[in-house]
This record gives sequence, C-alpha cells and structure tokens, in this order.
Amino acid sequence: MPQRAVGMGLLVGPSLLICIMDYFHYRDRELYCEDVPVRELAARFGTPLWVYSKRTLLHHLAQLRRAFAAVEPLICYSIKTNPNLSICRLMAEHGAGFDVTSGGELYRALAAGGTGEKMVFAGVGKTDEELRDGLANRVFLFNVESEAELFALADVARSMGRQARVALRVNPDLLPKTHVKTDTSVKGTKFGLDIEHVVEVASKVIGHPHVKVSGLHRHLGSPILNPQPYRDGVQKGLAIIDKLRNQGTLRSNT
Repeated sequence: MPQRAVGMGLLVGPSLLICIMDYFHYRDRELYCEDVPVRELAARFGTPLWVYSKRTLLHHLAQLRRAFAAVEPLICYSIKTNPNLSICRLMAEHGAGFDVTSGGELYRALAAGGTGEKMVFAGVGKTDEELRDGLANRVFLFNVESEAELFALADVARSMGRQARVALRVNPDLLPKTHVKTDTSVKGTKFGLDIEHVVEVASKVIGHPHVKVSGLHRHLGSPILNPQPYRDGVQKGLAIIDKLRNQGTLRSNT
C-alpha cells in the first residue's frame, strides 16, 4: 500500500486522490506539481505514483521557523508522518531534527543524516533495547508516557552511565474537540500521565543522577481546526510548569 502523506503529496492512480496543498495547482485544466505536469510524471513512472513537492516541504519548515523564531526552536520532522528516506534527507539537509517513535524510526533518522542531538524519542511502550539505542545515540529528549517508563529509562540510563533528558507527556483533560478515535487529550485515553498526577510522578526523580525532567509534552489529537484548544492546553501546561519549578523538578531556565 502507498505510504500515508496527508497534506504532503498526492496519489496518482486509476482514480485521482488530491490532497490540497501548496505548489499543486491547475494550469489550463491540467494538474501541476510546482512546474511539472503530473500527467507527464504518471506517463514516465506509471501509476499508482506518489508525487511530493520539495518547495511545499521547505516552505512549511520556513513558516514554522519564522513563527517560533523568538524561542529558537528545534523543529523535528515526525518520521511516522512519512518515512520516505528522500524526504527525511531533505529535512535533515535543511536543518530539521527528527521525532521518532521506535527503534526502527531511530535507525531511519540516522540513515537520513539525523543526529541524536537533534532528535526527540517519543512513542508508547518503548522497549529497553530502544531506550538503550536512544541513549547510545545521545538523543536530545525522551518523551515519557508513564511512570513505569520513567523508571525503566532511569534504570537503563544508570546501567549505561548516562543521564536522560525527559519531557513528561501530560494528558491535559480538555473537552472533546475532534473525532473520538483521534482525540488524545480527553481524560481516559491511553496516552500520557493524568494531569492530576504528573507533579507527583515528577517529584520522585528530583535530583536523580540519571534522569532529568526538562519539560512537558502534549498532543491534543487531529485534526484540530480551532486554535482555542491549544490556548486552553497552554494555560494548563503553564500551571503545571509553575508547580514543577516550585517543587524543584524544573529550574527557571530549563
């Protein structure tokens, strides 16, 4: 089956599925990707055929950089979005880091030219082997989903003589805002720590020599077409950060 690339490309086949995006347009009733007629690509390479726009990918990377320039962000391309190595290499060549969710995705990010210092290791249910691979490659940050994972990571880091930087994934318990199957921030979903317990969990690793809590991670679901859930999530997140700083888990410059 073709790889999923919603918002990044289009599939050419017996029936034409178009994901509306930048730099795909009609000219004299003919579909173009940038300045190339899609018909010619289909004739040359056959169908079904995935077609991607380099200009679109780099355009959106630049938009994110401009929007968050004040905080000098590390922008990570999520490999689970599309693991095509050519796209991954393009992102790395233009300064993006990688968000990986498994040992296989970590391997692919490294193959694409990524480095651990610009990598976030997310994902539910990481194995000890995957944690070791992440630590061995000195990933910038582990997104931790549960108390059990936090202590498993601490044990693996201790065995390797390393310290792991951690962002605790928090379920912010927001009102439903998208489809029930893709809403990841409603209380009761399998993702992240309950918002009522995250401060307590963090307190258990204050001063730990092999785990350093450096921030919070949240994912609200998709698609979200209104900015208000993000505002609500940010407000809840800021309140938790204040509590973590007050108890000594986070320093003010973390």
